[in-house]
Amino acid sequence: MKNIAIAMFAALIIVLSTVSVHIALAHNSKFTKMFSNSGNNQETKQDCGNSCTLTSSNTITFGSSGSTTPSPSPTPTSLTLEGQHEGGNDELVGSLETNTGSRVAGATITFTGVDSITRQDIPISEIIGPIDTTTASNGFYQVVLSANMSQELTQNFLTITAHYAGSTAFAASDSINILPPPFA
Repeated sequence: MKNIAIAMFAALIIVLSTVSVHIALAHNSKFTKMFSNSGNNQETKQDCGNSCTLTSSNTITFGSSGSTTPSPSPTPTSLTLEGQHEGGNDELVGSLETNTGSRVAGATITFTGVDSITRQDIPISEIIGPIDTTTASNGFYQVVLSANMSQELTQNFLTITAHYAGSTAFAASDSINILPPPFA
């Protein structure tokens, strides 16, 4: 019994000494890649006498290009819109901020209105010309309307809404609807 245990132990050591394992790891602060190693032939039966050969093709394959699953979600935003009368002019003013209260600078704000005839939401620029704007460094925006623009808004639209289309960092957002001029 003792001789059988010693023989099995010796055979186990021979098997383990002929097995080759290849591991490839990679790390990058932005991406983690998974590598797999294929083509390694491992002998499970040692019938080769005193001369055994183990081969490996060392073929390495890897996963995707660092895509995050699930994709990171953009930070939620809130867009405000108010109509005000300041210095003899009507103005559309508001701000864009994140759900944590940080203001978003450099965001393009567009405006739509519900057409008084068709009752459909259409870009205001189609009726009165370009009024799209960009948020300032403090996240606020302001559009000063000429007297003609104010009159066109009043005649053609039932409500006005501001829109932010969103980006990879910040989610899209719409303001509440407001009535067209005259603003108090």
